[in-house]
Amino acid sequence: MRLVIALTVLGFLMATACGGPSSRAVASDYGNDWPLTVDRANLHCIGDQQTPVIWMSAGDHYYALTGFSKTYLNRHHPNLILRDVGEIQVTGRSIGPLIEQGRSLCK
Repeated sequence: MRLVIALTVLGFLMATACGGPSSRAVASDYGNDWPLTVDRANLHCIGDQQTPVIWMSAGDHYYALTGFSKTYLNRHHPNLILRDVGEIQVTGRSIGPLIEQGRSLCK
């Protein structure tokens, strides 16, 4: 139980440290097109529509959803350990819809 609380607090702190709004993506909302092996993820975006930095948190891991986002987060938030989204992406399914949902959070 302590681990769950600690991971929840860590996720909140990382999202707060990076700033920006967030949105929950859930497998049931996507049906058979859900591109991940996990059932839900929190999408985050900072920046604007021209230069969005989009990432997601799933469990206690963080994933940049674009190359630009990975570069930005590694440079400006070096303590944020990013994992490769391919680790949880279903082969043959696009993460494009998640990127678009995340992009919609940017102003």
